[in-house]
Amino acid sequence: MFGKRCTLCGGKLDSHGVCKECGLDNNKNDKNYRVNQSSCDNQPLTHVHEEKHRTEPVRQTRPQPARPVQQTPAQGPAPGARQPQKVTRRTRAERVRRKRGCMIVIIVIVLGIALLNTLGEVIPGIFDRLENGDENLSGSYLNEEDPYANVTREIPAEGEEAQYELDSGTYIVGVHIPEGLYQAETADDFDVVSVHDYDEDIYLYEYKGKEGGNYLDDLRLYQGAEVEIDTESPVTLSTDNAQTNTMKGEDNPLTEEVIITGEQTAGTDFEPGVYDFEITQGTGEIRVQIMYPDGEYQGEIYREVSLYLGEDTSTGKIYRNFVLPEKAVIYCEDSGIEILLTPSERIQSQDYFSFYESYY
Repeated sequence: MFGKRCTLCGGKLDSHGVCKECGLDNNKNDKNYRVNQSSCDNQPLTHVHEEKHRTEPVRQTRPQPARPVQQTPAQGPAPGARQPQKVTRRTRAERVRRKRGCMIVIIVIVLGIALLNTLGEVIPGIFDRLENGDENLSGSYLNEEDPYANVTREIPAEGEEAQYELDSGTYIVGVHIPEGLYQAETADDFDVVSVHDYDEDIYLYEYKGKEGGNYLDDLRLYQGAEVEIDTESPVTLSTDNAQTNTMKGEDNPLTEEVIITGEQTAGTDFEPGVYDFEITQGTGEIRVQIMYPDGEYQGEIYREVSLYLGEDTSTGKIYRNFVLPEKAVIYCEDSGIEILLTPSERIQSQDYFSFYESYY
């Protein structure tokens, strides 16, 4: 065993062939212990290791045409396979819905264009009126150049000559002044005469300083129209054809004057009716709430009207013919204000709430 080494660990063997290092009995058949042997054993340490690679011959095959692969819903197309075109077939109902949708879009576009054309014609006219200082835009736009275009009758040319000096207030044609063709003379460029005639479709807001002219020399006041004066000094109304024979209304049944301070209610603190307001102390706002009569809306506000009375105000110290129905509340907003209520001379009727239903 001299010179041999252990086939397992390479250690020295004793005289019996047993490895002194790992204890392997090297006397057995070597083919059972070729654990650490290789083709490089017994070669010098400086030899170059070479491995022989076995090469398989390449088999030449003829290319075969690709077979179509059936796809299942869960599988995609086979790699390299030609992508089939997707064909969608619409049902008759779907085609009808599609056509209807297109028609709706076309109709909307056409209507939009027509609306824009209409606005393009109307809006510039409204802005022109605003630029010209016309504050009465409540009438018919089509008749803006002629406020009397819709009248249904003419006022008789024959009548009486008359002249009236009117303070600020509300006047009913046929009750306080007769029907007729009037000319108004104001002391200030901004003293206002406005006319609201619902039967004859007349709406005027006139003052001397109005740009573009005014109708102060051509006031056609028909029976039942409401004329409101807002002026510091009295306005003079003159006519040559006053229809005094058509006057209506009645004398005011009230005779007692009332002093108002703070907050007071018609029917509780004073009698309901038609009064002339005159501020006798201070200057400031007077607010009046017109309440619903008894019924479904009892206790709720129907209308609210404000007046600003006093020295050097646009309305002056007096406002004539103010209607105060049952439960109307007067508020003197500023402290130190005192108002004298004097019964007006003539009234339309004693149904005081109907005045607000007719003119507001």
